[in-house]
Formats: sequence, structure tokens, C-alpha cells
Amino acid sequence: MRLGFNTSLPTGVKWLLIVNVGLYLVSLFDTSRILIGNLGLTPKLVLTGPLVYQVVTYMFLHDPGGILHILFNMFMLWMFGSEVERAWGTKRFLKFYFITGTAAGIFTVLVTPGSTIPVIGASGAVLAIMVAFAVMWPNRLVLLYFLIPVKIKYLIIFIVGFDLILAFTAGAGDNVARWTHLGGASFGFLYMKGHAIPAFFRKRIFKAKTVHKEWKDEREKEETGKLMDEVDRILDKINEVGIDKLTDKERRTLERASSRLSKKRK
Repeated sequence: MRLGFNTSLPTGVKWLLIVNVGLYLVSLFDTSRILIGNLGLTPKLVLTGPLVYQVVTYMFLHDPGGILHILFNMFMLWMFGSEVERAWGTKRFLKFYFITGTAAGIFTVLVTPGSTIPVIGASGAVLAIMVAFAVMWPNRLVLLYFLIPVKIKYLIIFIVGFDLILAFTAGAGDNVARWTHLGGASFGFLYMKGHAIPAFFRKRIFKAKTVHKEWKDEREKEETGKLMDEVDRILDKINEVGIDKLTDKERRTLERASSRLSKKRK
């Protein structure tokens, strides 16, 4: 458990906080909700209109009707994202944030294609960051409600499980957002494990190639041994009766042996 907070902000987290808070302040004066209508993620409009960009822009908007939405997301982004960015570097961190946030948006559109309710918030990308944190430091303790120490891996399992239940039981508006959360968590996990999965198969493929090469070398060694035994027999025959008495098959055997020896010398 780490007590206290590191108040320095890495570049990526700092600019994400600035953009999110800035747009939130603008939305407070947008009484006609033009900002949310155009930049929020409305699944049906993404599929039927030219608003594909919404799968990216939605993650920078938050509910202007209350401060808890943006406060919670930005707090989680700061608390978990700062350490992840320090471990990865700004470029990799922002790449992960945008890919998982966009993937969560696309997932929402695919699961709820007929929804006309705008989805807003950084929750999908932030939850992906929390999953990345849990994958890297699964046994790190966090203080739930600033009181209860819980391992981050168990906290993530609880959050994802809670979202999954609500995705199937909550009302029409709320369950759309739950699918966004689940999309962010799922793609965050797949992204993190995506490097291990190819490595797993590469290891298996390398092992298979090694076994095949060993088998091939052993077989070639065995064939070479048989060929050289036949060459010895033919040479003995030449010593006894002369080279003119060799059959066509025996001549081809000598040529094959000569060719194989030449390749080995190369």
C-alpha cells in the first residue's frame, strides 16, 4: 500500500484532464445541448448518418447536470493513469487510451444499434486504464471509500461484474453506458494480453520448428549413413571388377553421394 499521492502530473494525463474539464465547463453554458447532440455517442446516428467521429469524441464529454460524473472519471484517470503513463511513457499511454476508448464506443454501437440516447463520458477509457493497472500490479492495495484496503484485481472484478449485471437489468438509458464500460474493460484486457498471446504462439511455433528440424536432421543423418554404406559397397565393387561393370543405379548412387557431399562443403 502506498500512502499519500504523487502530485506531479505526467503530460498525457495532464492534457486529458485539461480537455475534459474544459469541455465540461463549456457544456455548462450549452443550454440547448448542441455539444452533446453532436459530439456525444448516439448509436443509431453513427450507423445511419455521417457521425462516425462520435465513437471518439464522446469520451471527452460529461454530464453537465452534475459534477460527480466528471469528478469520478478524472479522479480515477489521475490516480491510476498517472502511474501507468510513468511506466509506459506518454505516447504509449495515449495510444492505449484512445484505442480502448474508441473500441468501447464501437462496442456500444454494435450492442445497442437502435439506441437514440447519447452516451458521454471517459468511463470506458478510464476503466481500460484501471484494467491495465490491475494487470501490471494485481496485488496493489487501494483504499475503497478511502477506508477499506482492497487488492486492485478484486476491485476490477467487482466493478466489471457489477456493470455486467446492470447491463442486463438496468433501464434503457443506463444499460447503454454499462456496455461502454464493459467494452472499455474488455478491450483494455485484450490489449494488455495481446502481447502475451502472440508470444505464447510464437513460443509454441518455435518449439515445433525446433522439433521438426531435429527430426529432419536425424532423418538426413540416417539417410546419409545408408547412402555411404552403399557407396562403400560400390567402391569395393569397382576395386574388384572395375568401374565399367557398374549398373546405372549404382552410378546414380555415386552421383547423389557426390552431390550431397558438395552441398555439405558449401
